[in-house]
Amino acid sequence: NVQGPAGFLGSHMLVMHWDGSSWIVMNTPLLDGGGDILFGVEAIAPNDVWFFGDSLNQTGSPDLAIALHYNGSSFSFVPVPSVNPDVVTFGDGNGLRAGSALATNDVWAVGAASDGDSMPAPHSQIQHWNGSTWQNIPGPSPGVWHDLNAVVAIAPNDVWAGGDYFDGTTYHGLALHYDGTSWTQVPIPGGVSDFVAFASNDIYAAGGAIMHWDGASWTIAEAFPQVDSATQSGLTAAGPCELWTGGRQFIGSQILNFTAHFQPVEIMPGDVTGDGIVNVSDLLAVISAWGTCVNQCPADLNSDGVVNIADLLTVISNWS
Repeated sequence: NVQGPAGFLGSHMLVMHWDGSSWIVMNTPLLDGGGDILFGVEAIAPNDVWFFGDSLNQTGSPDLAIALHYNGSSFSFVPVPSVNPDVVTFGDGNGLRAGSALATNDVWAVGAASDGDSMPAPHSQIQHWNGSTWQNIPGPSPGVWHDLNAVVAIAPNDVWAGGDYFDGTTYHGLALHYDGTSWTQVPIPGGVSDFVAFASNDIYAAGGAIMHWDGASWTIAEAFPQVDSATQSGLTAAGPCELWTGGRQFIGSQILNFTAHFQPVEIMPGDVTGDGIVNVSDLLAVISAWGTCVNQCPADLNSDGVVNIADLLTVISNWS
């Protein structure tokens, strides 16, 4: 617990930096309110890092979204437009949860209300940084309330935001696309917590399932029916042929961690690097790993514990 400028004693934001050998707690500023928390970070350069979250005010004014910028030596709060004036009910205030940057003057951030609440219609928590100010660029606000948990910017005219919305009876997945001028709602079969984009027509989203955008529609690429109430809160890629997702699941009355490994396409024999083709990179990977494998080796293509001529022949015979 830390005491802020206005006397609030409680939790405040925590920023840590890995310097190559250890984690260091950074000296972040304190807000006048309390209960500030950070949900997302977007690093553009060592001297250009954004942090996103919200803070609970104690003055009766709407809770404000946090956009905290690090310039390489110090932190500063940058004002974000308040889009939700409510101060007294569920869904009050403003909060940011994720960001994605194309350049130092082209950053997107999305969220909902504060304190983890959903955003009531008709407000839309989509903000854009143009290099000097944050501006609200609203999109569709379906249902009674909604959440935007993820954003990925592929190009200035190709940005996706995702989450879910509640229509008064049922929750639905929510995907919004920005074409450089305006946002449009696009049907998606589930809620979104994170995105991974390889190209404009090759995007994955995680939430209640792993979903794929092929340039025309969103479809379910992988579900987990054998896992009770599996939800994914994050998605990352080790390459175009390897995705990892993590979240939670129920086992009996317990809530436990859930992780899953997903291969969008079957890895080709000989594809050591996992880039979807077998070429000179795979040949060099086999040669550089030649000999006995102490641990698992991607170059040990026949899993016999040694990288040798048999693995080299596998690469050559599957050359593409």
